[in-house]
Amino acid sequence: MDSKGKPYVESLIEKSGLTAEAWTAQLFEVILSPLLHFIYQYGLVFSPHGQNTILVLKDYKPHRLAIKDFVDDVNVSDQPLPELSSLPDDLRKVLRSETPEGLVQFIFTGLFICHFRYLSTLLMKRSLLDENVFWEGVARTILTHQKKFPMLHDRFDTFNFFAPKLTKLCLNRNRMLQYGYSDGEDRPHASEFGHVNNALYEKLPAKTL
Repeated sequence: MDSKGKPYVESLIEKSGLTAEAWTAQLFEVILSPLLHFIYQYGLVFSPHGQNTILVLKDYKPHRLAIKDFVDDVNVSDQPLPELSSLPDDLRKVLRSETPEGLVQFIFTGLFICHFRYLSTLLMKRSLLDENVFWEGVARTILTHQKKFPMLHDRFDTFNFFAPKLTKLCLNRNRMLQYGYSDGEDRPHASEFGHVNNALYEKLPAKTL
């Protein structure tokens, strides 16, 4: 936001000539399509936060996603996917293996929670886009991507972005009760405690439930 309280994203939308709904739809397509293809096709995911992903703009519109600086954020599926069968043993040893829900959580936490929820709030406070319309757009983008790749239909159930509930990840609980701040040989896994409702499940069109 600038010194007058105007969000940068609002200026981008104005200069793009698009409505807020059309601009965010393009944003969702640009960001989610590669991330969804990684997880559905290859059983691979990483934290899509600002350190690892850069949104590239063209004419003030979302244009493409630059992916960089993976470091230790690459995680692979623990499922016997043929795409992972040729993964070298020395590489497999250093990559964390995750359950399907664990991989999905990386996109929920790294993108939806750390970025999209704040963007949604900004747009809503500026009367640019209703929160429900925002998250319906996210759900629609995922469903549209799935329709483009019907041959991967079994993966859509495996890596389920529309489960009614998700395991709650607790970083404070991780540090305060379980792992602390001491050095270790491996990355500490986020503590799991309870469940939360999945907002994307609530935004599914009735015919898909």
